[in-house]
This record gives sequence, C-alpha cells and structure tokens, in this order.
Amino acid sequence: NPFEPHLAQNVRIYRNDQTPIVGKEAANTFLKKTFDKNLVYTGFKTITSNAGDLVCVYGTISGNKTGTYLRIWRQEAKGIWKIAVEVVRI
Repeated sequence: NPFEPHLAQNVRIYRNDQTPIVGKEAANTFLKKTFDKNLVYTGFKTITSNAGDLVCVYGTISGNKTGTYLRIWRQEAKGIWKIAVEVVRI
C-alpha cells in the first residue's frame, strides 16, 4: 500500500456505497486489501486554500476500471502533507 506514509491520523476514506473508513489504521487495512496497481489516477485540477494549508485534487481513474476521485491534502508540518479525505467513485 503506497498510501500508508501519506495518510493523516484521522483520515476519512469514502468508496461506492460503503460505510466511511475513519482513521489511519482502518484506512491502511482497507487500502492494503483493495489496492490495485493497475489503476492510474490522473489529476485534472488542484485547488489550494487561501491559507495554503489545504489542497484539493480531483481527476479521473483509468485502467481495468474507470471512475473519478477527489483527495484533500492537509499540511501537518512544514513540508509534510497528509491525505485527510479521499473519495473514489468507480
């Protein structure tokens, strides 16, 4: 799971019609089971908050499945960015 070092402690993961996954440990377990190295996430747009501490990235997913995604990154310390929210619709 390449996401693990990038997950915030209180990360929220949302997937198609599933109960939200809350917290780094639960998210890491879920992502290890569902990670598909054949999916390619292509960002279309990045939006930064005025304070510069949040970044929203959204785009498409392609590969053996197609869909869309949105990730919200939060700066936790200078130069350290973590995923706070991820929404994937396949």
